[in-house]
Amino acid sequence: GVGRAVWFTSRDGLATDQVSTICQDSAGVIWLGSYDGGGVTRYDGHQFQVSTTADGLAHDEVLHIARDPDGTVWIATRGGVSRPEGTSFTSLTTSDGLPADTVKHVMVDRRGHLWGATLGAGVFQFDGKNVQTLTEDDGLPSNYSPALAEDRDGSIVIATFRGIRRYAADTPHPPSV
Repeated sequence: GVGRAVWFTSRDGLATDQVSTICQDSAGVIWLGSYDGGGVTRYDGHQFQVSTTADGLAHDEVLHIARDPDGTVWIATRGGVSRPEGTSFTSLTTSDGLPADTVKHVMVDRRGHLWGATLGAGVFQFDGKNVQTLTEDDGLPSNYSPALAEDRDGSIVIATFRGIRRYAADTPHPPSV
């Protein structure tokens, strides 16, 4: 049979009608981000809750949202990467070692490391304590990276504005790509 479509807009409680990204956490909550400065909207199936920088979000322009294997969501913004902590957010920014505050894409690999793609500062990996950055100096074709993915072997595939590169995450430090 044909499913039933239900439409939601800012009149229903979304932060904005311009939704840039969507992700579901392990509890079934839908997270929606917006490019136009509306912050992030949390939808539990019954009501909407909007969060902004006033609630601890790194920036109100949300570029991507991803879920880690434990179900935690990571929110890439123009001001760093945030993750919900109760009713607030914990954020990583350049002051924590990120190569740039604008993070275009995030993902968490099977080891639990957060990866982020930037538009001009390469990509980074955060293991929970340290940030490691990969750039053209390390063999990336370009420091402009719009997306990342993990392949079945656990390698990270890095999309750049000049092609892709496959990074073997088990490579000893310092890494090469």
